Amino acid sequence: MSQIAPLVDLKPDELEELYLIPVWVCILIAGADNVFSKKEIMSAVNLSREKQETGDRFLRDYYKIVYKKFEVNVKGYIALMPKNLEQRTEFLVSKLTRVNDLFKKIEINFAHQLYLSFRDFAYHVAHASGGLFGLLSVSFAESKFIDLKMIDDPSGTET
Repeated sequence: MSQIAPLVDLKPDELEELYLIPVWVCILIAGADNVFSKKEIMSAVNLSREKQETGDRFLRDYYKIVYKKFEVNVKGYIALMPKNLEQRTEFLVSKLTRVNDLFKKIEINFAHQLYLSFRDFAYHVAHASGGLFGLLSVSFAESKFIDLKMIDDPSGTET
């Protein structure tokens, strides 16, 4: 697996965890209402591809690695996830909370960029279902998680 400069202090299993965060975000938000919309999933796949081309060089490198297996990971993990919404949510929140420990091991500015990127990812997936004239595009269930409150801003500032 490729090594991105700000991530050199992470062990291989920690890197793998970090590369799965966008997958966990996608599954949490897309499945928050207990329905996995194909539109939301494909929107997340497209966003993971787009993020390879935009932003900071290290974020682009990060998303190049994420994108390679993103769609397969999302579909595979959805199939393996508990069907019970509460159990699935608990599992995903625990996975996402784990990133707080990983952030402590990487350069703070890069960790903050990742944090903002993960929140952008959640927002994008939540808004993918459209709604009527762009209204009500985020369900109540999605709105509970869209800010990813289980992930702390590593910069110490609230955004």
